[in-house]
Amino acid sequence: MFNKAKLGNWSAVLVALYALTIFGIWSLAEYVNVNLAGLPIKRMASKQDVQTALDVKKLFPVWVASSERGGEVTAEGSVEQLFKAAPAVAESPAPTAQPDYAALLASRLVLDSITASGAFINGKFYRVGEGVTDFEYPLHGKQIIPVLERLGPKSVFIVHGARRIELSL
Repeated sequence: MFNKAKLGNWSAVLVALYALTIFGIWSLAEYVNVNLAGLPIKRMASKQDVQTALDVKKLFPVWVASSERGGEVTAEGSVEQLFKAAPAVAESPAPTAQPDYAALLASRLVLDSITASGAFINGKFYRVGEGVTDFEYPLHGKQIIPVLERLGPKSVFIVHGARRIELSL
């Protein structure tokens, strides 16, 4: 079906076609480069700026007012006076507030039940006149023990120091 002689020439045709394609691409690139080089573009010339000494008084005649005196010039009511540091005020330590033990006891004590001779408070039995030793606290250098003072039908009274707490069922 295929002729071997024609196939041999075919590879030569492919090589020639590749060479022609490469030459065409190179020619096109050369044409584009020549046209781009011909565009009227001004080239920047690099130049080194030379610094000259400037007279500061001539440079800022409006903004800078020179002072003849060696000291600092501040007018009354100027910005410097507004932000002047105030002298530090000596702070005295704040008195420590004593905790309100009545409120603390009332919040922690729970009346469980009442009997004829005492009451169950926080799961423990205390007789009338007996100290609730689980809730003693220090006050002015001595230990204060709350005491179960009296019983009511649905409440008990606990005395600690000069204060009294009522616990209800």
